[in-house]
Amino acid sequence: MKAFLLSCALIVMCTSAQPRSLLFHGEHVEDMMCVLCGTTSYCTGGQQLPCMANSVTDPQQYPSEIGDCVCVGGYKRVGDVCEVGLAPYYYESGIQKQCPAHMLTLTNLASSSQDCVCMQGYGLVGGVCQICAKGSFKGTHGNETCAPCAGGFHANQTGSLQCSECPVNTFATGGTVDCEDCRDNSQSSAQSDSPNDCLCNMGYFFETTGENALECVSCATGTYKNTVNLDESCFDCPVDSNSPATSDDITD
Repeated sequence: MKAFLLSCALIVMCTSAQPRSLLFHGEHVEDMMCVLCGTTSYCTGGQQLPCMANSVTDPQQYPSEIGDCVCVGGYKRVGDVCEVGLAPYYYESGIQKQCPAHMLTLTNLASSSQDCVCMQGYGLVGGVCQICAKGSFKGTHGNETCAPCAGGFHANQTGSLQCSECPVNTFATGGTVDCEDCRDNSQSSAQSDSPNDCLCNMGYFFETTGENALECVSCATGTYKNTVNLDESCFDCPVDSNSPATSDDITD
């Protein structure tokens, strides 16, 4: 009984009540009763004292000193002050905590690991942030998955934040690690997304059959081609004229 009365005197506050007698450390106290502290205070010596801003206590744990005041979620305890918790961390009970691997928080006052999202270059797969594979990218923080590179672009490294454009005379069909070279004797513009963007040079035509199928083949003697396209034949020279192979103009 004495231990209970001692605890009562230390961790509760005394307040006015109906006339009664209550024993504190063997003393007789009139017109007072013991009640639990409030949720934003601590009690010592029968007095209730306020906790610092943005902190709480658990009355059932009998808070008796300022150290029993716990910062609410999102705040970091520094001495006896609860400061705003800053990204990229989160804060529980006044303690700064690191997000899981390859994750971070985006805003201040994050109070839970649920506020953590995947970093750039990582996509959420099965609840885990995984690095973007080659041929894909993710340029923002968030829990989206990595996206495949669009046609005409490529990513030859893991964890890419963006895809790089294919240079001239190459192409990529999408989700590609490396751009592919155009067929011989052809050309394409940057960001080409199909082998059909590789157009046969002047003096060459596009063969669709035989052992040279899908290749640019030299115009035969007596013919010419002065355009860059996928035409399947060359133009005949005028009557009574001739030209060497691979001619690219009628003047040849």
